[in-house]
Amino acid sequence: MGNSWHGPHSRDILKAIATDAESGERQAVYFDQVRQQLMIEPLAKFQQRTLTNHRPKIQLTTAEKLALYRRRFTGRQDVYAKRYFNKQAQRDVYSPVTSFINGRPNKDDPQPLTDAVIKAHLKGQIFIGIYPLLKNETTNFLVIDVDKHNWQEIMTSLVQVCKQLKLPTAVEKSQSGHGGHLWFFFEQAITATVARRLGQAVLKRAMAINPDISFKAFDRLFPNQDTLPAGGYGNLIAAPLQYERMQLWTEFICKRPIRAICGSMAVLAGNWHTDIGTSSNRYQQTRYD
Repeated sequence: MGNSWHGPHSRDILKAIATDAESGERQAVYFDQVRQQLMIEPLAKFQQRTLTNHRPKIQLTTAEKLALYRRRFTGRQDVYAKRYFNKQAQRDVYSPVTSFINGRPNKDDPQPLTDAVIKAHLKGQIFIGIYPLLKNETTNFLVIDVDKHNWQEIMTSLVQVCKQLKLPTAVEKSQSGHGGHLWFFFEQAITATVARRLGQAVLKRAMAINPDISFKAFDRLFPNQDTLPAGGYGNLIAAPLQYERMQLWTEFICKRPIRAICGSMAVLAGNWHTDIGTSSNRYQQTRYD
């Protein structure tokens, strides 16, 4: 009974942690300073409530936010794509941004991904896409794209597998609002082949623990290729945290069940990286199951 803890500005002071004799569930015994009485509730609920309600805000300058964004979503820096409405196809499409010659795109002169472009994307002025596959056919991240009606159930299974393997992940609700992206961020760039094998291994294990899902439930992996296509950049992924979509439905999800939402700065500043070297034993075990 000697424990005493409370978060910054918290009205609740933790006095003890008890274990329910019947359920075995850990309970928080705390003093409510408003009601002036001892209360009890599940420890996990107490921790989530006090830590969430009183988590200090991350104060960053614009330059620091842009630097974090570049560090988190590091794809090709020498080229990016921009979304526009194609009148002929009657839908939104992405295309690499280039300079123009005589009013026509100059495919030999792609434009670099600048801070100004990222800032415009984050402010909701444009939609951009980033290319995960680098020139040397490595990648800094892997994304599993789930685009089915039961994507939340599927994503829960994937997150469960990653927790078993101690692989940090971040879940993003896709820009369509009808699916999700599971992000893996690597400490250093690894070959796209290894990254994609890791994704395939996670998918196989998820299907093993949840027979109701199959490969048909998964749209694709990003990067979508092991090697660069001749004269191309590989498949792009819509850049996260676009302001307009954030106001509608796109957000990052940080805990199970799939309803707890992370603030955008928490996603950028948090420690989500996987060291594929230290995870090699878990990866090898998963790969051949």
